[in-house]
Amino acid sequence: MIRFGKHVPRALRPGDSCLLFAPSGAVRDPWKTGGIELLKSLELDVKTGQSLDAGPAPFAAGPPEIRIRDWNTGLDSECPALLPARGGFGSTSLLGDAPFARTARQAPLWIGSSDCTVLQSILLQDHGLVTFYGPMPCGQIAEPDDQTGRRGYRDALFGDLPNQYLAGQPIGPAASGTGELRGGCLTLLAWMCGTPWQLDGRDAILVIEDIGESPYRIQRMMEQLWYSGSLEGVRGLVFGAFPDCRDRSGNSDPLSQVLADWAERLDVPALANVPVGHGAGAMPIPLGISAQIDNGQLVLLDRPWM
Repeated sequence: MIRFGKHVPRALRPGDSCLLFAPSGAVRDPWKTGGIELLKSLELDVKTGQSLDAGPAPFAAGPPEIRIRDWNTGLDSECPALLPARGGFGSTSLLGDAPFARTARQAPLWIGSSDCTVLQSILLQDHGLVTFYGPMPCGQIAEPDDQTGRRGYRDALFGDLPNQYLAGQPIGPAASGTGELRGGCLTLLAWMCGTPWQLDGRDAILVIEDIGESPYRIQRMMEQLWYSGSLEGVRGLVFGAFPDCRDRSGNSDPLSQVLADWAERLDVPALANVPVGHGAGAMPIPLGISAQIDNGQLVLLDRPWM
């Protein structure tokens, strides 16, 4: 069933090294310190890139050269995990020089989301690397309040995610469907339309989520995916919780209607309010493996680790 996912990382073990770096937005305390402490509490040998200390330039964690150098340093040292610190903005400035092919060959474990959507989509579609779409240590799980997100992050690192995985609200016309997990943050998926890295939705269960976007903007970005051909052949939809995506015109609940309409339009099974992406309690989802939507559950059909 796997179409793109050919390179699969191994699960980590206590004592393994990991590189924490910032391919996207600049990282500030207390989140930087909180993220490092989180990884150390998991008994990992934490190495940090120079980008972790870089100031905004103007939004990203320093110039692209620093972030690319960190990425290559992690590969040179054969770290079994390359861990983005947070999302934000900046990944698109790396596309000309990022070591995508080398990363896929070495297959380090990677957990990222939000702005990292572009990097992870390229790693999967163009180079076959399975990555996890999930919270990052210097982002929403930097502080210990989100114990659910922290447990999910730990389980993804060490190979403990269950097959019967996440639940959501069924909204599609069918109860079940099978495909390869792909997708990410809707803003970035829409940005990729018309580029060499446009999302290929054929035979996929698409993960789609975002934060702070009005429902009409979500509708417009979904239309952009539709007219670009990115949604052709989709087998199912997994919609996140969309925190702070409120309507400001007085309509009661337009976002739910937007999502349900797209499930109907594509004639596929769909789940809404799945804890993935932004928001407390978000869990990592492995992109590039076979999964099934089955009566309100997302079931993993393959292991995302060696």
